[in-house]
Amino acid sequence: MWLDERINKSVKLPVFSTCCARGKVILPFLQELPSPLNTLLTGTDPRSCTFRQNIRMYNSALSFTSIGAKIDQQITGTSGIYTFRIHGEMYHRIGSLLPNSETQPQFAQIYIYDTDHEIQNRLNIMPGLDPMILGELQSGNFLGSRFAQIFRNYFCADLIP
Repeated sequence: MWLDERINKSVKLPVFSTCCARGKVILPFLQELPSPLNTLLTGTDPRSCTFRQNIRMYNSALSFTSIGAKIDQQITGTSGIYTFRIHGEMYHRIGSLLPNSETQPQFAQIYIYDTDHEIQNRLNIMPGLDPMILGELQSGNFLGSRFAQIFRNYFCADLIP
């Protein structure tokens, strides 16, 4: 911690608080994770370890949007921990809800277009992921995410041509 992060004025005996203003802020308890996700996050079996090693790829495979930003190329590709610096603003991109005939569905499109092949469509974007894990996460995403439910409801109601 930095001296300027102290919550008292003493330089000789500084007091620091990393959270919640020393009890003045009370945060609600987090909801318990669905069992399959909790197992993947906390398990010691090879499948759980593989999931944690690729957690960002699974997250991307289930995302509704892609991220956009102007990245400073002077920092990317250097040795050490992957780091990037953004110039300007960062934003989320979401295209048409239906892909054109030349492209495969991606991001939000996967939730409503060709749902019989949803896992394969995700694997086309992120090859190398475990289809069984992806299927578990996908069904958990459908049950737990109100955005996924909204997208599916539109599809089921034939509101999209």
